[in-house]
Amino acid sequence: MMTPSSKTYAWQQDVAVNPIEPPQLPADFILMTDAQPLITALDVRWVARVFDKQSGTEGLLIYEDNREVAHLTADETIGMLSYLIREASALLPVCDPTISAAHAQTMEQLRSLWWMEETRKARAVLAQGSTSQEQEAQG
Repeated sequence: MMTPSSKTYAWQQDVAVNPIEPPQLPADFILMTDAQPLITALDVRWVARVFDKQSGTEGLLIYEDNREVAHLTADETIGMLSYLIREASALLPVCDPTISAAHAQTMEQLRSLWWMEETRKARAVLAQGSTSQEQEAQG
């Protein structure tokens, strides 16, 4: 029987033996951070923070072989991150124990950051509401 700590996926062995380099970005983008591999089944796609020369905006680009797969604006990226944090938190208990242990601290930090941001937004809404009520009372 294989223990969780000794489990190695085929793609992990291949990447360890044959490090893979990201392909060239599509021409409309400027790389702002190192690309990271997103490995699903046998496909390797890359994600990187980029500047889109056409729209003049920053965001995340998922690409493969000099071809755009998906491009998220900064706002879309934050919305997606919020969703992913919630869903990943729910999935963490059912992950392979090795993966779960490796990412538990990161997930806890992300949850804390998410709650801090949600609290900041709520306070801003409450402050805006109390200012409006004060103005109505004075008006």
